[in-house]
Amino acid sequence: MIEARTAAITAGVVIGVTGAIALFGNPLADGSGEALFHIRIWHALVLIVLGLLLLAGAFTALGSRSALRIVGLAFAAMFVLGVLGDGQWLALLDFISNSAADEWLNGILAVLLLGAGVFLREDEPAAPRPESLPRKPRRIGW
Repeated sequence: MIEARTAAITAGVVIGVTGAIALFGNPLADGSGEALFHIRIWHALVLIVLGLLLLAGAFTALGSRSALRIVGLAFAAMFVLGVLGDGQWLALLDFISNSAADEWLNGILAVLLLGAGVFLREDEPAAPRPESLPRKPRRIGW
């Protein structure tokens, strides 16, 4: 069974690399209107930060499940703002412009990441190796 740490590492790498790839022009993710996913530079930077947050959660005390939930909520917010962002009142958020494909991908990622953060179990800490266990102190003297 997949555990939360594995999911956080996998999602973190994929999301972070996607953001890094989007910084350079390509037919899948680009700031031009010709790419499948319309990702501007700020959106690419947000993806890199979210990927790093997932990786940090997998390797720090933040915890994988918490990181998955936080990033899932961020993707849910991007989905909602992307769907509602066609109105003039959200014109300030145009710097994270999305295409319809990207909006739905954000929604799918939100559901998957939130589900992983809720339903996957946290990894058990690895058992310490025998050589790393504390030794009994030696008596000096009598």
